[in-house]
Amino acid sequence: MNANDKKVLENLVKSYVAVYPIKDSFKKDYFNYPIEKINEVINNLFEEIQSKATAKKSKPKSKFKVPEVEKMSTKEEAKDYYLNNMIYDRTSSEAKKKLIDFYLKEDLKKIYSLLNEKKASNNLNKTDLLNQIDLYFDNIDRAKKF
Repeated sequence: MNANDKKVLENLVKSYVAVYPIKDSFKKDYFNYPIEKINEVINNLFEEIQSKATAKKSKPKSKFKVPEVEKMSTKEEAKDYYLNNMIYDRTSSEAKKKLIDFYLKEDLKKIYSLLNEKKASNNLNKTDLLNQIDLYFDNIDRAKKF
């Protein structure tokens, strides 16, 4: 609820309270609740919204899904992580899809950036990022064979 919504509710309550003394001039079902009940409900609503807002602010959300990736800071750590956790059967599109679904784009961008020592383009999707990471290791293997 934003500040404008809060003002609207407060104005509605003020109007209700102002007109309540002459409630007999209106239909019976217009004023079903006493002023105390209205104030109690509104206060509870504001408290609930405030507590939810506080709870959201108190836990910082990481943009990474995998904590190990978030902690990586060197090319060697990225290589080790890839070799220990991201090897999959490249002939199986299902295995590749499973791996892509496991990681967030930010995870793959960080691994890519550490390996290539340059920032990953925002235009790359998760499949492109994984392909580029795989290509990095393919090129290393090819160079070793010479």
